[in-house]
Amino acid sequence: MRTFEYGEIVLFEGFDGEEDVRVTCWQAERGGLVVARRSAGELSQWCFGESPHVAELSFDEAQTSALARYLNVEREEELAAALAIEFSGTDGWTRIASVRVPLYLLRCGVTSAG
Repeated sequence: MRTFEYGEIVLFEGFDGEEDVRVTCWQAERGGLVVARRSAGELSQWCFGESPHVAELSFDEAQTSALARYLNVEREEELAAALAIEFSGTDGWTRIASVRVPLYLLRCGVTSAG
C-alpha cells in the first residue's frame, strides 16, 4: 500500500501484461470519500468503449461518517487507510462498489452511494 500526496491511497495496482488496473481512494472535500478504479488496455476498450477508463464511487459526509463508525475508525480522515486494509487485492473494487460498502451503509441505516 502506497500513500500519495493529498492523501490518495492505492488499494490495488496491477498489470497482467495486457490490462493495467489501479484502485485508489482519498478523502474528498466536505467530509466525503472517493474510490476510483482506473484501467487501461484491450479489456477496458472492449468493455467500456474507451481506454483508459475511470470509474469513481463518491460517498457524502453522512455516508463517510457512518462507514467510519462501522469500521471503528476514530477519525474520518483515517477511513481511506481502513478501506485499504479491508479491501486491498484484485477484487477490491468489486467488493467496495457492489457488496461490502453498500451492506455497511445499510447496516448503519444510511442510503447507499449512487
